[in-house]
Amino acid sequence: MIRACSRCVIFIIIILVSASAMGQKAPDCPDDFKQWVRERVGPVVFPEGSSHSWGEFTQLATDLGARAVKTWVGAEKPGDALARMQSAPYRELIHRFGVVHFNISPAYIVDKYASGVIHPDSLKAIRDEWRDITRFLCRERTSADQVFLLSVGGELNVYVGTAKAYPDFPVAVYVNACHAGKQEALAEFRDSERPRVFSVAEIQGDIEYERFAQKWGPQFDTDLVSLSYYTFYLPLETSLEILTRNVTAQGPFGARRLMLGEYGPSMESCNWNQAAQVRWHDEILRQAFKQHVQFAFFYEIADHDTVIETGSHDGLIRWSPTATPRFTWAYYGDLYHQREPVLPEGDVYEHRERPLPQAQGDAPNLTLSELRAIGDVARAGHDTEFSVCVANDGHAAAKDTTVNFYVDDRIVSWVWLAGLEPGGRMVVKSTQQDPRFVWRARGGHHRVTAIVDPAERIPESNETDNVVQTEVEVDPGVESGASWEKRVLRPGMDLLDSVSGDLFDIDAEFELMDGDELGFNIRCEIVSYSAKKHAVSCLGKSAPLSPIQGRIRLPILVDRTSLEVFGNGGQVSMTSCFLPKSSDRSLEIFVKNRAVGIVSLRVYPLRPAWPRSMR
Repeated sequence: MIRACSRCVIFIIIILVSASAMGQKAPDCPDDFKQWVRERVGPVVFPEGSSHSWGEFTQLATDLGARAVKTWVGAEKPGDALARMQSAPYRELIHRFGVVHFNISPAYIVDKYASGVIHPDSLKAIRDEWRDITRFLCRERTSADQVFLLSVGGELNVYVGTAKAYPDFPVAVYVNACHAGKQEALAEFRDSERPRVFSVAEIQGDIEYERFAQKWGPQFDTDLVSLSYYTFYLPLETSLEILTRNVTAQGPFGARRLMLGEYGPSMESCNWNQAAQVRWHDEILRQAFKQHVQFAFFYEIADHDTVIETGSHDGLIRWSPTATPRFTWAYYGDLYHQREPVLPEGDVYEHRERPLPQAQGDAPNLTLSELRAIGDVARAGHDTEFSVCVANDGHAAAKDTTVNFYVDDRIVSWVWLAGLEPGGRMVVKSTQQDPRFVWRARGGHHRVTAIVDPAERIPESNETDNVVQTEVEVDPGVESGASWEKRVLRPGMDLLDSVSGDLFDIDAEFELMDGDELGFNIRCEIVSYSAKKHAVSCLGKSAPLSPIQGRIRLPILVDRTSLEVFGNGGQVSMTSCFLPKSSDRSLEIFVKNRAVGIVSLRVYPLRPAWPRSMR
């Protein structure tokens, strides 16, 4: 009887702790884009000890107008992370910025780890450290307007739970122990003024991304789940949709638990074109806002020559509102000060002010020729690869380097190139490094560029012939995919009357002017939305879906035996068994009674993730 009562007491205590911690409310997310950036988006600042000054980064972020920042906190042994956060540089961040994201990386979590089990001492130490860090933050800042984000170990799938890093590691046990430590501390402050402290589980969008998200995402108890996004071959919207499908609605943020822990196309990924870089930043940010991402942090603050040489990162300039800054910084400066940013048109290439490596005596000379697209690029929607011929026309062997491929100065592939002897030639394909490195052709005129040795690390006899370009014209024909923007759809109109197929990736956003009912007829099955009922229906199922600022977004995936419907970045997720007649390949968009506005409509054939050669 005593044992049973003690169990009841423990159970009641757990409930009370959980209930008190759940009293923490998520801050209201702004519904204005510029306000969201001002309050929720910030740069990454580096800890002291690299090729730069911590104070320089912090001051730059302040002068720029940022209210949010992210940084790292390493820990070799228990207590290290707390001790670092109590040091002067970290305290400065805590008191200077309204949102501070700490990436807490305890290396000791794998100490004594074996056979899929975290040692109890390590698990207790990490829980205690998160409890003590949360206590420290609640004592250091007492304002409820202050927000702290505590990320578990950084990009989880980089360090644990994948084929190359502790494959049998129990990731959710580790993540949830950290979250539990944070919750325990918050319960102690339930009757006190304190900041809002949220736990974060972060997944990198490349290494076994979808498998990792499917396995672990549903098990995470953290307040937020974060995407680290540098995945140029996968659109941000697609990457976020993968997380949305695998993260349950719970905690203070409910169904909107997503954030961007890191993002930011580097100058190299934009072919050192400042104009292309800032346009890419704007596109990523607007997609994130559209999908209700809570916070976002851009990794764009390291443009020291030494950092470029050793780590290939870039971004840091001496920000000054009175000088002419890099376009990316001017863009964020405008948004932080509630001004409408002006996106540059055309191309503005950066000239790095550093001497090129000088060749001594006989030297290699890498050249490029015969850049072409492989296969049919005549129509939009095709996954396209490229090839280029690399030659060494010099008099010495060339060391290993890389070849980058760009379309309109956005990277679509990089390929590792083994060293070439004098007179050597090699044809390089854009997919040979990774079969996912393809470009999904879009209608219009495009410039394709290939560069060998883009970081200019090899001293050559001629440094001016490392680039080759060509142009391609892509027909936006609907057989392989099509898109429309800013159209009015009236009863009886069907924009998709010439589209047919059996597998589709549909992404539609509607502005509800005075429409009554709209939807798609997909191979004789109806997906509809009622503006009166604020509900989406499909194959006998229905779910509430309220407009956001007068708009709804309906991504739909049509597979051979299933039909998946999503709504407004995660408000709705419905999957239904789907067995259409093989002879019916029709696709129709319709509206009943009154007109609606199409903000955007994109329809593409759904293809396997891997090329035919790997299936």
